[in-house]
Amino acid sequence: TAAQAALDSAKAAQSTAATGVTEADTALTNANAELTDANATLEVATNLDAAIEVATDAVVAEDVTTALQAATNAATAQGEAATAATETTDAQATADAKETATDTLINAATTAQTAIDSADTTAANQTLTAAEAAGQAAVDSATEYKENATALVAQAEDAVTQAGEAKTLADTAVVEAQDALNS
Repeated sequence: TAAQAALDSAKAAQSTAATGVTEADTALTNANAELTDANATLEVATNLDAAIEVATDAVVAEDVTTALQAATNAATAQGEAATAATETTDAQATADAKETATDTLINAATTAQTAIDSADTTAANQTLTAAEAAGQAAVDSATEYKENATALVAQAEDAVTQAGEAKTLADTAVVEAQDALNS
């Protein structure tokens, strides 16, 4: 009858509702398990991120320290190169002065030789003695001039070496600073 049909429908609905509750309970259990897993994953990711941050900060600090040291080294080398350049300039001035003195002595010796060749007299013999002295002085001066020029070459070579080292260190400083900037 109609009452029986209503009862059967109600029982079917009750059974369907009970199944729905069971399925919802299962879904809730699964959702809670996912939430637990998500919380654990978040904790692992957070710890990993913190560890990466610490490591990155250490690398950046090391890069900055390295860049600063490279810049200091480059500045020191630049100062040494500037000193070497000054020493080279001073050596050039000394060599120039000795060249001028040597030229003057050679002119005096040439004048004396000309006078000797012109006459063989007492005056010429005195001039000969003076010429010999001037000639020896010219040789001595020329020898010193050669020594000064040799020293100048050594100073210039040192200046080139110092400047090269300064450039190498400056190049390194640029690379280290770029690395620090990129960190």
